[in-house]
Amino acid sequence: NQMVLADILESEGARVVMTCNGREALERFEQDGRTAFNLVLMDISMPEMDGHEATRLILSQAPDMPIIGQSAYAMAEERAACLASGMVSHIAKPIDVEELVQKVRQYGL
Repeated sequence: NQMVLADILESEGARVVMTCNGREALERFEQDGRTAFNLVLMDISMPEMDGHEATRLILSQAPDMPIIGQSAYAMAEERAACLASGMVSHIAKPIDVEELVQKVRQYGL
């Protein structure tokens, strides 16, 4: 799934950096710095550190970083939980490519 998302976003002109879990995402963000990223596309359910915790920790360093949550749940409660964590939006899986590209353009540029 990561490779498919990367291919889609790269075909739209994005530079994509992938990590395997929330802890790696946080470490990569700390390593590369705020200016290396325009947006974070954050999976909610991951091993080691979930997307909500990773989001809170990234936002503690960069409060203006737009983070879009993605999960297998399309329920309003999942979207509300993402927004409560500080994410700017939520995308349900399976990912609607047009919605993904629209949100990346909206928040990432």
